[in-house]
Amino acid sequence: MRYDRLFTKLFCTPLLLEAGVRTGFERVLLAFMNGQPSPLPKLAEDHPQFFAKKQDQVRADRYTDNIMEVNGDTAIIHIDGAIDRNLSAWDRLCFDACDLNDVNNALSRVESDGSIKNLLLAINSPGGGVSGVPETAARIQALSSKKNTKALIDGMGCSAAAWLANGCTEVFATPSSMCGSIGVYLALLDQSRYLENMGIHVETVKDGALKAAGASWKPLTDDERSHFQNQVNQIGAMFRSAMTANRDISPDAMQGQSFFGQSALDEGIVDALLPDLSTALKQF
Repeated sequence: MRYDRLFTKLFCTPLLLEAGVRTGFERVLLAFMNGQPSPLPKLAEDHPQFFAKKQDQVRADRYTDNIMEVNGDTAIIHIDGAIDRNLSAWDRLCFDACDLNDVNNALSRVESDGSIKNLLLAINSPGGGVSGVPETAARIQALSSKKNTKALIDGMGCSAAAWLANGCTEVFATPSSMCGSIGVYLALLDQSRYLENMGIHVETVKDGALKAAGASWKPLTDDERSHFQNQVNQIGAMFRSAMTANRDISPDAMQGQSFFGQSALDEGIVDALLPDLSTALKQF
């Protein structure tokens, strides 16, 4: 994503993302903000533009082809990297991100193709943003009544990725995978002391008690903090409700922590441990 969009994601919106991965994105952003050279590659001139509002069908199909393959009567949809929606070419290139639009297009293909009987989600993702995740998870859940659906977590299946996997009838994980991270958080950047030390004062003229809430140039008021906490609580309640609708997971295992494979199995987050993708395909 562009740096302004990355800032908005990291410091202005709730996240379903492993905190360690967020830290990596944050370092790239703060390095840029401090005037250091960007470690990220530049796009070629013929790459899709940042501000494009429409995506032509050929490009959409190509992106979907990149994450979907068909093996006999089984479709495999790969969910790799940070999860978000409406990604730019920069997002895909620099952060190896997964666009939920591509996932939804792949799900539509699976649903409409009568020759496809099975769906396997191959997941290696730390999670990502909130937008679109509940809706895509619901699509996976609905598809589970029409096709045989399973998910394999091989690497990471955390937060938003765990939510998506949970829509499948069965969720597998490799023993060394990290799973869970069931929770939501919002990180707000407070630069007020830095600005004060620089001799900078920002005067806010506004209409509405919560207008400019979360602005980086001032600390949060109690009302603003309560407002953001309510937002996070709402998303967290949706997340836990979705997870426990399909699996018996204790509240203690849904406090934002991640688990290795065996512990994830013990906590009910996954249904079985498998060594690899080929073994998962044999479960249909």
